[in-house]
Amino acid sequence: MFRPAVLALAASCCLVPMAASAQTAVTPGFNSASLVYRCTGGARLAVVYLNIQGGDSFATLYVNGSLALLRAGPTGSGANYLPVDEKGGYRWQVKGDLGSLWFRSATPGASETMVLQDCKAQRPL
Repeated sequence: MFRPAVLALAASCCLVPMAASAQTAVTPGFNSASLVYRCTGGARLAVVYLNIQGGDSFATLYVNGSLALLRAGPTGSGANYLPVDEKGGYRWQVKGDLGSLWFRSATPGASETMVLQDCKAQRPL
């Protein structure tokens, strides 16, 4: 279920133009990784990371039956992925192989709620 979404994201934001000559090699302008995390209580979370060369980094999470696209934001250490629309939604915070998932509604003044905690990377998708 993740793979079509990742391919669509990669195709829409990271197309590499065809080389002018057959002798010129084309290298992708991004790298990606997909992991499954196991969280407290046995919950599983699938995450696909996309790092655009010289640009943004994204995480796509499959949560509650839908995909959430997050963009890397400021952090003291580790990585902090925030909702792309910045109006609320999920926030994925990772450091090393551990992560926590938070949610904040778009209602002004709403507080964040931890959804999943102590999520440990288990294996690639």
